[in-house]
Amino acid sequence: MWGKSAAEGTIPTQTKEHIVAALLLVLLLVILLFGVGAFAAVKLLLWIAVILAIVWLIGFFVRSAEGARWYRW
Repeated sequence: MWGKSAAEGTIPTQTKEHIVAALLLVLLLVILLFGVGAFAAVKLLLWIAVILAIVWLIGFFVRSAEGARWYRW
């Protein structure tokens, strides 16, 4: 029915199908978590960029009100 027996080193077809299905589910989970992680990293970097831009603008306007250069090279 299955060809060779499990004792001879082969895996029944139904068991192979279960293994492939489990591997596909794990692969889908890894891809999903990678996508969520990448999205979270981009979102975090965007918030950091917004905060730094606000700090830069505040420094720019505070320095220009004093009449000095806002950079020191």
